[in-house]
Amino acid sequence: MDAIRDTIEQFIKDFLSGWILSNLDGIFVGINAKTAAVASEVAVTPATWNTTVYSLITDLSTNIMLPIGGVIITYVLVYELVSMVMAHNSMHNFDTSMFVKYIIKAGVAVMLLSNVTTIVAAIFDVGGWMVDNAAPLILSDTAIDSESALVDLFNNQLSNMEIGTLAMLAVESMLVKTAIKIVTVVVSIVLYGRMAEIYLYISMAPIPFATLSNKEMGAMGTNYIKSVFALAFQGFLILMCVAVYAALIKSITLSADFENAMWDTLAMTVVLAMCLFKTSGLAKSILSAH
Repeated sequence: MDAIRDTIEQFIKDFLSGWILSNLDGIFVGINAKTAAVASEVAVTPATWNTTVYSLITDLSTNIMLPIGGVIITYVLVYELVSMVMAHNSMHNFDTSMFVKYIIKAGVAVMLLSNVTTIVAAIFDVGGWMVDNAAPLILSDTAIDSESALVDLFNNQLSNMEIGTLAMLAVESMLVKTAIKIVTVVVSIVLYGRMAEIYLYISMAPIPFATLSNKEMGAMGTNYIKSVFALAFQGFLILMCVAVYAALIKSITLSADFENAMWDTLAMTVVLAMCLFKTSGLAKSILSAH
């Protein structure tokens, strides 16, 4: 009976061990590939990220939003002219320089509106330049290289583990693998979501730009420009998150405790996802955009 019991117990141990090792096999492949590609993805400009979508967005902006912007800027300039006349006592205090200033102001406003797509694209070019130049300085190898060490730790402790412990570790390793896959998807969501937001901002650019020449209504345009700069600088913050993540993940000490080493690795990966979600709000907060 003892031999049968030992055989059954060993069979269960082998089954659970195989399950755990299968969970550990390739557990970090997805997150390694995604974090390694972050620098190149956040440095891509809207015009090159997807040329088809960018062409569609610029066409919509030019053919639909730009005429609306033209109406708005016409109203703004007329309002400016009327306000200027009223401010000078219905032209009784005549000053030629004020018309020169008005004409220059109107010309600059029309020029900004006519080149709105180029201006917004230039802002994102600056953001891409920041990432390109910062990546070699702050971004080291982001790959999690603790997978083999985790397996070695587990194998070294295998003979000392009871069935209950193995069963618990099997469930935990499955949860960790699932969570890391979810984090990999989260990284993609942040990157794609940022680019989708950029395209939406580009499509609406003519309307806020049309208000820039007026002091009262110019807050709309000013806040829009701040938000665009925030989106551009968000790429740099994303890069910083990955750099910090790389440093943290390499600080994990693989002690004799397999379970703690596994959960510590997961915790750092979850921290990466949380920080990535905060980059948009942080960039807007720094630039006082809302």
